[in-house]
Amino acid sequence: MTGYEIRQMQRKTIVAFLWDQDFSGRTLDYGCGAAPYRDIVEASGEWHGWNRAIYPGGLKADIGGDDPFGERWDVVLCTQALQYFPDPRGILALFRGAADRLVLTVATNWPEVEPEDLYRFTRAGITTVLEDVGWKIDEMRELGAIPFGDMERCALGYGVACS
Repeated sequence: MTGYEIRQMQRKTIVAFLWDQDFSGRTLDYGCGAAPYRDIVEASGEWHGWNRAIYPGGLKADIGGDDPFGERWDVVLCTQALQYFPDPRGILALFRGAADRLVLTVATNWPEVEPEDLYRFTRAGITTVLEDVGWKIDEMRELGAIPFGDMERCALGYGVACS
């Protein structure tokens, strides 16, 4: 199986996970890139994208200023971006202070993409980090898996919904 095929398989599982989430109210899509999930959020709520300028190809933030945490959000959506933050606990704590709900996807077993790609999260690891900063996990779903050696399968990532 090629890397492209694996990405496409995982993307389908991310989309299915996101369609099952509650995006009513105002959602901050933090690290939105090219906004591939905007339509899912807008099916039931108000979408606001924010992206760091250092990521080429990403949309310019559509909210004012450099600090999206100066506002209150019903939901923060963060897909496949947590591994890029030097301090994952710090950013998750900012999310906790700014929103009532968090919808997050994280990579676990995946090749490094670029030098800024710092972390992979196991189920236990992401649980620990989220609970440490005050999130309650309402749902955690495996997002894609491939056969791996003697193990039955190896997860590619997790989708997590928190309150």
